Amino acid sequence: MIRLQRRTLLGLLADPFGASARIMELDGDQLRVTRRDRVESLSVQSLARPPVVRRGMFGSALVVGPGGSADIVLKGAGHGDAREFSVGLEHAWVGANLSALDEAAARLNRLVAAV
Repeated sequence: MIRLQRRTLLGLLADPFGASARIMELDGDQLRVTRRDRVESLSVQSLARPPVVRRGMFGSALVVGPGGSADIVLKGAGHGDAREFSVGLEHAWVGANLSALDEAAARLNRLVAAV
């Protein structure tokens, strides 16, 4: 399991009202996002694009774009930690998409063989 948590002081400065995510955890092919006291879980395969790390004045922000809904942002993280989490999430995302493509290719091959 890979975990990214915003730093206390940087998180307070970057997100004073607590609107963004506080913790992101990658556990296999599930991404858990904690905002205040709510925990959301979504599949890595449901992400529309790879994660992006943006460096800012008060730490870095990790932006994850799930398909069909608003971006999930974690502000106030350390840049190295955010990059490491981003790379791990991107590898999981690519792996999930490749396995989905392999399953679709197998189905198409069975269909072609039947015809």
